[in-house]
Amino acid sequence: MKFSLSALVLSLTACSSAYVTIGSACKGSGYDCAESRSEVAVCNGRLWQVAADCGKHGVCIWPGGDPAPSCTTV
Repeated sequence: MKFSLSALVLSLTACSSAYVTIGSACKGSGYDCAESRSEVAVCNGRLWQVAADCGKHGVCIWPGGDPAPSCTTV
């Protein structure tokens, strides 16, 4: 069985993901769901910013195995 480092890192990232606060400090680049749960956040290397607003009836989700969070309607 062959394992890749990138697959391992992605799986660990998904497992350790937590909601982030828009405007709070971050390092590197990445995506996550915002604390509001109605926005997708992106780290610009310094601060978490809104990448997408999920709308009035939408929520941010990040199912295991997906490379990034996304919006869905409830």
